[in-house]
Amino acid sequence: MLANPSLTSGDFSIDVKGVNDFQIRVKNASPLLAHDFPTKTIMLMNPKIEQTETQNAWLYKLHVPELKQEEVTVEVEEGPVLKISGKRCADVEDNRHVLTYTTEFLRRYKLPLNAKPSMTKICFENNGLLTVTVPKHQIL
Repeated sequence: MLANPSLTSGDFSIDVKGVNDFQIRVKNASPLLAHDFPTKTIMLMNPKIEQTETQNAWLYKLHVPELKQEEVTVEVEEGPVLKISGKRCADVEDNRHVLTYTTEFLRRYKLPLNAKPSMTKICFENNGLLTVTVPKHQIL
């Protein structure tokens, strides 16, 4: 448990709301110049991922309702490693400031030896449920 859930410095602050919920805010240190520089807020997502094994495949399910399909990337890297990431940026303007909000996450999973990464399938539903299916080699 953290004794002080916030850390503030001249250029940034970190607010911890829970174990998996925190924000890092980067801001201009000088209040005299604050109207000349944008403020950027970076929010790190920590979506829960359910990893299950069936007889024919490995399934990775995560719920990211804050993201659109085009903001989520699924890749298979050397190793083989399954890489699932997402990022959303939004600008909000008022009379003197431009606020940039960025929300992002990244997960990597080492695939088992019996996985067929070249046959990976992805399904993204309208409610933000992403399902990644990695078939298995059939062992006789």
